[in-house]
Amino acid sequence: MVKERTTLVKERTTLQALRKFLILALTLTIALAACAPQQATESPERQVATFVAMTVSAQNAETAAAQPLTTATTAPTEAQALVLPTLTPIILPTVTPFVASSGSGGSSGGSSGGSGSGGSSSGSQKYLCTLVSQTPNDGSPATILKVGDTLDVKWTLRNDGTKTWESTWLWSFYSSAVDTNVPSNSTLTMSSVGSQTSLGTNVEPGKMITLGVELTAPGNFDGRDPIRIGTAWTIIGDGTKFCKVDINVEVIRPGMTP
Repeated sequence: MVKERTTLVKERTTLQALRKFLILALTLTIALAACAPQQATESPERQVATFVAMTVSAQNAETAAAQPLTTATTAPTEAQALVLPTLTPIILPTVTPFVASSGSGGSSGGSSGGSGSGGSSSGSQKYLCTLVSQTPNDGSPATILKVGDTLDVKWTLRNDGTKTWESTWLWSFYSSAVDTNVPSNSTLTMSSVGSQTSLGTNVEPGKMITLGVELTAPGNFDGRDPIRIGTAWTIIGDGTKFCKVDINVEVIRPGMTP
């Protein structure tokens, strides 16, 4: 803006000087014409008209220079609308609830001690029993054996079914399991005197019978920690196994702490 004003002032000064020069030149021309011999010259009226036209032209030029320059402006364009992308919802998978199913009855040889299974796998009311007592009980000092030691175990069972237990029915070894962190010990068992024997007497409903086994601890085992062996026994009658009982024994080497 300052630069434009400076330019206008310069142009206006130039025009004023030009006008003064024209007036002076016209005056000199008239004076010289009066002194010169008579020639065909323009009349004073025409010269005055020419002077007036030049003066008007100079004034118009001055007026045009004084006017501010017009700057071309660009029409504002319509603002474009901002379009946000559509968000796709995230669908989480449906979590299926875990439903725990109940397992079948009974226990493995090394998992529990001093227990008795009341009925047969078929659930028949004919083959039911109750464990009345066990000697020695699981966890008692008598169940801690050194390698090679023997242990007499007795279970007293009551016939709670509707069928008499016949003397020819069998008292039989059922299963065995070893609790150890050394794989080579997993095949060890508590050896028994006879793995199967007959009941030897009839047991009517409501009556009891005491059955037992003699167990022998392994002669040796691997590792620095004691091992635990569970063994289970059962009655077999009419091809049905029922009244399962078990005991857990801890076996140590000399110098080991139970």
